[in-house]
Amino acid sequence: MAEWGDYLGFHMADGNEPFGQEALQEIAVIAGVADDIDAVEQLRAALVPMGRAYRRIIAMVPSELKGGPGNESHSERLEWLDTQILNPLKRLLPALT
Repeated sequence: MAEWGDYLGFHMADGNEPFGQEALQEIAVIAGVADDIDAVEQLRAALVPMGRAYRRIIAMVPSELKGGPGNESHSERLEWLDTQILNPLKRLLPALT
């Protein structure tokens, strides 16, 4: 099943997971659990889904953050979606049948 990020041009697979090993280890040190493998895995289980959710938000909301769609307004983004995706699909689907 595809995630929103897949449609928005960024992918979280192939080592691009939020909270990579280095970041997770830094957080574990700050939390004082770096030597407890089970606690580190609990951190990963809690933080990765949260990171994915925030990445989706960043990808969907106009922002200057890496992976964000820039300063376009929601109206401009909807217009782009209509002209670049939906209108071509409306022509393509009948042509395929």
